Amino acid sequence: MTSIHVITDENKDAYEAILDEYFRLRHEIFVGERGWRDLERPDGRDVDAYDNDQATYLVALDNGRVIGGLRL
Repeated sequence: MTSIHVITDENKDAYEAILDEYFRLRHEIFVGERGWRDLERPDGRDVDAYDNDQATYLVALDNGRVIGGLRL
């Protein structure tokens, strides 16, 4: 079953593993699939200055696995 989770600064501690998977998926898409080599990082996570305490994430989970998301 697919569900959308809203992750904010107030609840992100409960979503640490989910956010890590989300950042890895972003890296896979932007660096691996689209070839945006300037974003390549050795830890395999796409994290930038906008991934801060003010960010809100909508993350789609399917049976506990991250299948998509966006940052607001």
